[in-house]
Formats: sequence, structure tokens, C-alpha cells
Amino acid sequence: MALTSSPVRGPEFAERVLRAEEIVRKAEETDWDFEATPEIFAKESQADVIAKEIAIVHDGHRQTIIGNLVIAGIGSRFNLMGPVQPDSEFKIKPTSLLSDLARQLGEGDVTAFLNRTAYDKPVEVDFHNYTNFYTLRDLVFWHLVQGSGCFPTALEHMKRHFALGKVVQNNVYETPFVGRDRAKPVVMQARCMSVAHNTRVVEWMDKPLFGGLEQDTFHVEYLLTPGRSRLSHPYLTLADEARVEYGGIRWHVRKFTGATPKEGLRGPAIPPESGSS
Repeated sequence: MALTSSPVRGPEFAERVLRAEEIVRKAEETDWDFEATPEIFAKESQADVIAKEIAIVHDGHRQTIIGNLVIAGIGSRFNLMGPVQPDSEFKIKPTSLLSDLARQLGEGDVTAFLNRTAYDKPVEVDFHNYTNFYTLRDLVFWHLVQGSGCFPTALEHMKRHFALGKVVQNNVYETPFVGRDRAKPVVMQARCMSVAHNTRVVEWMDKPLFGGLEQDTFHVEYLLTPGRSRLSHPYLTLADEARVEYGGIRWHVRKFTGATPKEGLRGPAIPPESGSS
């Protein structure tokens, strides 16, 4: 989702906070009815994860997800949010794991995918201003203060995760290159995002939510386990498997690839979500 080009300060920011509080209070009273509170509707879809490369490292007790994301957007300042377990540890941590896996199991999957598209080479961006949302109110309030908004499908998606006892983790990222229109969005790459939590079972990531630019996401996903695994992926095809060393431990790796439709896609006869002008 695109944010305003730069955050406001001083009295203007205080006024924005008060206005956001008024809108959120009204939205709560109407049970988040977008027609009753059109102010919470994002004006335009403007960002999409177009490719992702992740490794899920699971030792039988704890799972760590390490990922690189390729994102296309219109604008220059954006946010990315997703559900995580409340005891998760989120880090931006340099690691050679993904590049090591690519060298051993075949390099260039994401690069080859991007070369088949009309997108430019991605520019590197960093995640910052990490925020956890614990309620739907937190989430909507933050987006209003930041000069953005929400879409009904995204709000419903996050509402389900709150009900399951998860929190929604959010990151801001920026680029000096401004995407001007859907035909020429700015393409960004965010590397080395790491999320870890305790779990005895492998917990696969959700598909990215549709942001209005690209209906599919290209995936390269690795599953690392201490012993040999026969786990299948819920929506990707097994492409390879091998033994590798990581962190002084020998791991069994299963590599899955494929393109999948995003969550929250509209039907063929239904126009994209859009707010009141």
C-alpha cells in the first residue's frame, strides 16, 4: 500500500491524529462499514509483491523464515503488512543462506522470471519503522494517520488473523525512484527479512494480498529440516531437493517453485476496489 510522500509534523500532525481518531470511532460504531465511513477506504491500489524467495528453517521446535521480496508500486513510500504469531521475533538480518541455496540448487529463478516481464531491474530498499498492530482499530488508525487507507478484502483478511490470536506486523519502505502509473511502476527488492517463532509443525506463509498491479506472485521457497522430509507445499510444485550445510548443521532441503494467484482477487466481472472520490 502506498503512503503519503512524506509524513507531516507539528500541529498538522496533531490535527491528523485527532481526525483519524474521529474516523476510527465512527467506523467502530458502524462495524467497519466502508459506505458509512468512506474516509477509511484507500483511494487507489498501488503496491504488489510480484516475486518472493524464502527459506523456512524448521528444527522440530522452532521455525525461522528468511525472505527476499520483489515489490512493484506506484509512488515512492509504501508499507507492507502481514500476520505473525504474537511471540514472533522480527529482524532485518544479513545472511548468505538464500544465495547459498540458489548456488547449490540452481540460480536465477527470480531473475529469470523478472526478465520475462516488462519490469525494470529492482532497486534495493530497506524496511524500517516496524510496527505491530494488535487490533483492527490499531491497523486502521495507523493507515489514516499515514495518509493511506484500507481495502475491504485486506481488512477482512486481517480481521480473521486477529480473531486467530495473531498480530499484524508492518514495515515501511521507500525509494527515490517514483512509480508514475500502472504501466511503469517502481520495482523494489527488500532482502533478508527474518521472522522466527516456536512451533512443532511447519507453518507455511499466506499468499500475498492483491494490490492492484499484478494478479500472480512468483515463488521460490525452500524448506530446511534436520532429517529427510516428505512434506509437500500447499500451493507450489517440488522442483528439487538436496543436503546443505547451514549454521554448522547439515540440513535436508526441499525446493518449491511456481506462480500463484494472490489472495483477495476480484472476480472477472467485478471492478477493482476503489474509494469514494
